[in-house]
Amino acid sequence: MVASMTPDRNDPRRTTLLFFAHNADEARFLKRLLSFRDLGFSVSWVGYDRGRGSPASDKLLGQFPHMRLGRTFDENYIQRAWVCFSTLGRLVLKPGLLRAPELLYCTNVENLAVMMLARYLRGLRGKVIYEVADIQPAMVGSGVVGRLLRFVERLCLRHIDLLVVTSPAYLDEFLQKRQRYDGPSFLLENKVYFGPETPKYKPLPNRIPEGPLTVGLFGNIKCERSLKLIGLVARAVREKVSFILRGYPLEDLKAALEQLVSDNPNIRFLGPYSSPDDLPGIYSEVDLCWGFDFRAAGGNSKWCLANRIYEAGLFGVPLLVEAETMGGKYVERLRSGWSLREPLEETLLEFFKKVAPAEVRERQKCIRGLPATTFLLNQDLVRLKDILQDLVI
Repeated sequence: MVASMTPDRNDPRRTTLLFFAHNADEARFLKRLLSFRDLGFSVSWVGYDRGRGSPASDKLLGQFPHMRLGRTFDENYIQRAWVCFSTLGRLVLKPGLLRAPELLYCTNVENLAVMMLARYLRGLRGKVIYEVADIQPAMVGSGVVGRLLRFVERLCLRHIDLLVVTSPAYLDEFLQKRQRYDGPSFLLENKVYFGPETPKYKPLPNRIPEGPLTVGLFGNIKCERSLKLIGLVARAVREKVSFILRGYPLEDLKAALEQLVSDNPNIRFLGPYSSPDDLPGIYSEVDLCWGFDFRAAGGNSKWCLANRIYEAGLFGVPLLVEAETMGGKYVERLRSGWSLREPLEETLLEFFKKVAPAEVRERQKCIRGLPATTFLLNQDLVRLKDILQDLVI
């Protein structure tokens, strides 16, 4: 596997791939850039940012030929669409990186539409790959914005060469059922990626839960109900549980998060972290991982397989997730955590009152018995590499 992922430096011709990113500050975007480079592609990127980049990630992004196109904002679809289409002229009249890439890799529907237009106006022949890593509430909404976004996506889907999804439910429940997509697709789960060589991580011995359990919530902190549930549990069973939160809270949740931490001494917010380098350290501090997400209940929250599912599994940390979701089915199948049913205000309290350290150790043991490929991306990337190279032959 390692040999097939390591680029041949003697190869005089490497397939060119241009990545069009909707959010250059997103950890997944950086993971994709690094993995495509490690697969042997000549990678460049254009895209937008949200103003949350760290010095370390900006340094890595700067290693690739690139063009930053502007600032966009979370869930502000009108602003994002305006910024995207206002940059079309730059892409067409000053093409730079857009001269003749063989592969055009897009995320997010407005980026896909702009890339399609630029490709047409420039007369490019590069193959288009569209990755769907989440389905925002507006995409399933019944309003004007939702209908317009779905219409644009359906038009674009007719002309792509490959669809990449991070959860099979995106394909089954939305892209095929609602958008009527029937073309080729590839499942690229949100697994952890360290690099093409032997993974840098070393499995750490799990914490031995003896006293109060420590629960970690890591990643984008974007779910108001999760914060309310954490506060409820922290107050109701204070002697049995503490929480560590790390990541990037959405702007509209910062005040609520600050108040939550201030009111509850057993809740700590430790700020942002760098993925994947900080993952071993942050997961070694917790006994359980909070996997609940209600930001897009009934849609994306039900369909997604989030990064923390694989990160927690890789480092042997059992997961708490909602039943009847893709995440719930995942942990039930692997016995890598617990799936809890509604009303969570009751079932969470019951869980923390009754769970014994021996039960946590048993789930840790189940996770440790799983192959690392369950949580690491490398082998999936090798299969994707073969598909992408076949597109340009």
